[in-house]
Amino acid sequence: MKILVIRNAWRHQDFGGAEELALSLVSTLNALGVETKLLSGGEALLNRAESLSVPYIKGPFSKRQILTKHRAIFLPKYLFDLCRARTRYIKMFKSEAPSVIHCTGQ
Repeated sequence: MKILVIRNAWRHQDFGGAEELALSLVSTLNALGVETKLLSGGEALLNRAESLSVPYIKGPFSKRQILTKHRAIFLPKYLFDLCRARTRYIKMFKSEAPSVIHCTGQ
């Protein structure tokens, strides 16, 4: 199973820590043996990903390009605590096997 994590924030603002969630999800899932990459067009985030050895794909791609090719799960970071979310959503990943996780602060 391959998963692509997309970090997106409304009008280039990171409401609710979407960047941290995206980086954490990619790292955690790869540690569990699930091939996962971060998709982003933001240089600052890609530089952070590279420094943390987080695999990534440089965008940008439109939401339409992504969502027409992949199923997506929308994870508004501000709705849950990251530590609890990891356990909860990893269980969901294993059962539903989504190919795209969209981390958004919208």
